[in-house]
Amino acid sequence: SILNSDPSLIMKLLEKGALCATISGNGPSIMAITDKKNKSRIQKEFSGLDGRVMVSNINNKKAYVHEL
Repeated sequence: SILNSDPSLIMKLLEKGALCATISGNGPSIMAITDKKNKSRIQKEFSGLDGRVMVSNINNKKAYVHEL
C-alpha cells in the first residue's frame, strides 16, 4: 500500500460517489472530487479520520491577467 496507508478508504470514497480520490505524493493528505449530490456522503467518510476536512468549490471562470 501507499506509504503504509490503507487503500480501502480510496475505494470507499469511489463507491460513495467520488468522481476521483487519491493520496498525496508523500501522504498523509487524501482528496476526493465529487458533485453536490454526493458531497455529504463523501464528507461522512472523512469524518472519522484525524485531521481537518477542507471543502472547496470549483471555479470554472477563465484565467485573466490584471495589468499593473
